[in-house]
Amino acid sequence: MKINKSYISFVTMFVVFVFFVPILGMAQTAGGGATQQTGGSGTTSSSIINSSVLANSDLVATVNIYRAKLISQNDNTFNVSFDLSNRIGVQTGIKYSIYLSDSSGNTVDEKVYDDVVSIGENQRITKTAEYTPSFAVPTGKYTLMIRSESSGGLPLAIGTFGLVNITSNVSASSITILPDTCYLTIGTNTKTKYTLRQGVDIGDTESLTATCSVSSILKLTTSFTPLFETRVRDIFGVKADQTGGATSSISIKHGTSTISLVLPKALKPQAYDVLFNLTYNDGSVTSNTINFHYVLNGSSGTVQNVIFDKLSYVAGDTANLKILISDAADTFSGSRTGGTSISNKIVNISLISKDVVTCGSISKSLSANDSEYLTLSIPISVDCFNPTASITFSTTGTDGTQQVLDSKTFTTPLQTQTPPLANSSMPTTVIVLISLILIAVIIFIYEKFHKKA
Repeated sequence: MKINKSYISFVTMFVVFVFFVPILGMAQTAGGGATQQTGGSGTTSSSIINSSVLANSDLVATVNIYRAKLISQNDNTFNVSFDLSNRIGVQTGIKYSIYLSDSSGNTVDEKVYDDVVSIGENQRITKTAEYTPSFAVPTGKYTLMIRSESSGGLPLAIGTFGLVNITSNVSASSITILPDTCYLTIGTNTKTKYTLRQGVDIGDTESLTATCSVSSILKLTTSFTPLFETRVRDIFGVKADQTGGATSSISIKHGTSTISLVLPKALKPQAYDVLFNLTYNDGSVTSNTINFHYVLNGSSGTVQNVIFDKLSYVAGDTANLKILISDAADTFSGSRTGGTSISNKIVNISLISKDVVTCGSISKSLSANDSEYLTLSIPISVDCFNPTASITFSTTGTDGTQQVLDSKTFTTPLQTQTPPLANSSMPTTVIVLISLILIAVIIFIYEKFHKKA
């Protein structure tokens, strides 16, 4: 039988189209992070800097941000959408912020959203948000950015929506604190200066003074009141109690002047962000916000991240949790005190099901050889659906008293996630193997019918 060669070519192209093209598409999806452009006025999609967070070569988080799109801009209000994805384990406690970055990479305005997200293994979710920067942001071009962190302060991923234009309300932006001019000093030592994000560590009896230049468009000298808010570890953290700090009104004249004021301090050793702005005497905020980072010396610790291996467990299972903890916040390169050494560390974990039944618990004493990244196995005694992990990180003193360094809860998501991502369903090696097999089959068919022709 004679087979028309054009017919064989058609069959060959059809097989390639049906089988090979979808596989190639999945391979491209698996790569991720590629710059994309989507149609529609004012709608863009940009490349994302994804992260696989490592601690001592251990993979501790695989949360990514991608398909970030600027949907619309109405004056200085931006509507955006983005996807949060996760590859390995069940990632809980994901928080995110949207911010403006200037040409030097400085953050000039940032909003942290109250939304807390948990994502199952190989899952993704789409989020939308509205962002309006402070009216005190000067007119100009900025990069609109997004970043995510765990609720324990572990950075996860960042991305960009692209360049945007901001038009300031000159009449409303009466004063602007100039972030590039700000620095910190300790006590009476005014010669040694620290940058506002350097994270200098101070003792309980030391004071921290902030100095900044302020630009005022008001023609008359006007009084303003400093307003402070302290957050644990960084701007994503919970609000912390604080003491001290400047409270008196500050008189600011027309033009540019310099102000110095004492920052409040938190009550417990840890890393902190102090958010500072100036308000009118009636309490209305009139300036931009400046973010100062510092560390209060002493024994501290943080439960930074938890990854569950499953969304739910049944009686007889073993839950394997990956936990990232960190020791004293003042233990870092360049610390003024050299850091605080913590011994006799203990991690206590209880798993509680969504119907508030304790389904497993464990207590782990950490030795000097234990990594900051732990994998702990917890026997499950009763069925445990969508569990919450209650984790306490503490140290025991020589007198036997226990000091809690950190305590957090992490809740798994309800099992209503979208289907698994394509990049996890077919590894690259499998794609290549199938492609080679298809090519071999096509060549075999062609040769067989070519000989008969």
